[in-house]
Amino acid sequence: MRPSLECAACVFTWVYERTASHVEEAMRPRLSEAITLAVYFRPETENIGLLCNKAVYSAGDIESSRYAFYAAFKQRSNERAATLLPFAQKYIEGGETEKERIERACVLAAASNVAPLLAPAATFTFQEAIDIMEGRLSAVVMGDLYETVRNGRRVLYITDNAGEVGFDSLVLKALKGAGVQVTLVVKEDPFFEDVRMDDVDYFHLEELVDEVLTAKGFFVSGEVDARLQSAYLGCDVLFVKGTGGFEALRGETTGKKAVFMLKVKCGPISRDIGVEQGRVVVMVEG
Repeated sequence: MRPSLECAACVFTWVYERTASHVEEAMRPRLSEAITLAVYFRPETENIGLLCNKAVYSAGDIESSRYAFYAAFKQRSNERAATLLPFAQKYIEGGETEKERIERACVLAAASNVAPLLAPAATFTFQEAIDIMEGRLSAVVMGDLYETVRNGRRVLYITDNAGEVGFDSLVLKALKGAGVQVTLVVKEDPFFEDVRMDDVDYFHLEELVDEVLTAKGFFVSGEVDARLQSAYLGCDVLFVKGTGGFEALRGETTGKKAVFMLKVKCGPISRDIGVEQGRVVVMVEG
């Protein structure tokens, strides 16, 4: 996705909020300057995912003394999600057809995308997913999701945040049941509240996929190692979680289907897909 002018301010805030609190106060002006230089861009050529990666790694040691905070935060969010998974599985199984069950799994995964644009301060509670299961909230589904799943033999599944990855496991089960080969992509250590190998282990996701690969920061085609790039080139369909994944891959997957699962959190995305802010969206592109 190409950025609008307001995206630079948003990227700056996203990175600064997550990094400034774990550097000495005297270092914060230098941090601010480094991030500001990193988010300089030309809207017609820059990819927002790449822009975010530049900004994150301009900040240097991105977790350092806050590693304990993010580790504990991720653990609490994973535990919260785990308590909801039996109810979520029952909700999915209540679908009358395979099509409805796959759609329900993807909708819950999208509804779990609750990380704020500012740094998280409280454990994710996944109220939107609860509201969907209890009939108080609906999602927007755009495109033929079921046909995309049925026609896809090799899926690259790009994760977003800890906690919500528990809901991703519901989609992974559905894909496995449909006979799809899945490569799961998580981030390398360290990366704030995002999914990494410890979260894969927590939910035993290795049992639901054929391979787990790691990316340094947001996945951007051509900016990853050879093994991950090969997995991308060899896949038929991408399943992409979250705002960052949407920004990195929207309009960038020529020749491949992409299923984006997210909550619309900002004006540029709202305008791009024609859905108001705050809505839960599952969108098929391609």
